[in-house]
Amino acid sequence: MSYVSITSSTGPLDVHYSIATPTSPKAKSIVSHLPSVLFLHSGYIAQEIFEAQFADPELRRFNLIAVDMRAFGETRGLIGEGRYTPTESAEDVYLFMEALKLPPCHIFGLSIGSTIALELAAAHPNQVRSLTLCSPLTPTEPEHVIAGRLEIHECWVKGAPHNVEEDPEAEIDQELVSDVVLGVTQLLFNNESNELISALVNNAVTQALHNWSGTPDKIKESYRSAISWFIDRAAIPESALKKIQGPVSIIHCSEDLGYPLENAMNLAEQLRSAGASSVEFHQVPGPHYGNVTSAALINPILRDTVLSCENSTTPPPSPVPTNKEKMITPFSEKLDKYGYNPQDDYDSE
Repeated sequence: MSYVSITSSTGPLDVHYSIATPTSPKAKSIVSHLPSVLFLHSGYIAQEIFEAQFADPELRRFNLIAVDMRAFGETRGLIGEGRYTPTESAEDVYLFMEALKLPPCHIFGLSIGSTIALELAAAHPNQVRSLTLCSPLTPTEPEHVIAGRLEIHECWVKGAPHNVEEDPEAEIDQELVSDVVLGVTQLLFNNESNELISALVNNAVTQALHNWSGTPDKIKESYRSAISWFIDRAAIPESALKKIQGPVSIIHCSEDLGYPLENAMNLAEQLRSAGASSVEFHQVPGPHYGNVTSAALINPILRDTVLSCENSTTPPPSPVPTNKEKMITPFSEKLDKYGYNPQDDYDSE
């Protein structure tokens, strides 16, 4: 695993990241002349959520980079007591980019990752070449979505061990954790399931048991990660949006239960009004995490957004690998443990 250390607003972090290049699913560094795409995940599932993007030969013409946010995946370090919203997340991403000495990147943000991407592009516009925002959030969290998140969180708190040092025999309440899985798959995937979704969710549960249970502090981390991260955020002001440079592609997934079409359309209009150089709006079928179920439609949007920034003075991306099958990714081995066969179709269609 690859880690880089940063000092966040609430303390030190060892940030877990992955790099895939045209020739390596686990590269140590990027290929300097290729465009770089940085993927920002949302809640519940860490960087593995981008399996369908990293496996795409068309996208593997570029450097693909994914990172685990604070208290997610394999990143080490606590959120702590300080304020933690997309603003702080964006600064973490900037510090990560600085630590790895990454060039300006194209950003693909999923759900709250889209909000983080907007914050990053507003605070550090010279570090962002383009934005592709999939399933963007509303400016503030809708009450019905908060209620759903709280219900999932309450099941988690009741079902996860709280203090294994005092009670080493404490066991997970499998029934309550199953309720958590049901709630998450409903919110993110509309209860749709396939081998990939099942592997992603089961891997996320394993990571959550490590990050969000076992001690009182980790139980608090679960609330900060799964609840306050969402409800404490504020709408990004127009003055910040005016600082964003480069093209923006917005993708709305038509079966999204939490965030309506009007929200994504309003964001596109806000960015146009703020003076964004180019804003493209796309609607595709699929649930909130449509990048998993509708990758065949979403991946070309990302590819074209990246290529739209290239010019005659930029060396061309690597050719598409001759093997058109899905490629090995940084996540393949991990997801294989949960029964995912990468040769199966990602898409439900």
